[in-house]
Amino acid sequence: GIKPRDEIAKDAGIEIGERGGVVVDSQMKTSADGVYAVGEIALYNNFIYGLIAPGYTMAEVCAKTIAEESLGVELGLEEKPAFTGADLSTKLKLLGCDVASFGDNQPKPDDEDVSEMVWDDIKGGIYRKLI
Repeated sequence: GIKPRDEIAKDAGIEIGERGGVVVDSQMKTSADGVYAVGEIALYNNFIYGLIAPGYTMAEVCAKTIAEESLGVELGLEEKPAFTGADLSTKLKLLGCDVASFGDNQPKPDDEDVSEMVWDDIKGGIYRKLI
């Protein structure tokens, strides 16, 4: 699991979530004026995203927000930048082996609404399982 290192923010009086993490809004703003948080420290909608892709999205939203609101740069955006959550699927590359996981990959064995399909191409080095 992820344990945000939020001690400095807490000492500065910035709002911290019940289980840790700096509370942010959809523009990545904290409770302190002019202070933003992104990545594994940012607690958005009571959730900390521990993956790199959501961190990049948070950083993009934060940069656009700061550019427009704090620096007065006109970016010509039709909508206010906002982080609204992220896809929690993961894809890993392990020594030339692509691994991906989407959704619930360990359903209950007695769930009648679940079935699985397996494709195992030993020659091609491909194993796929759809649940």
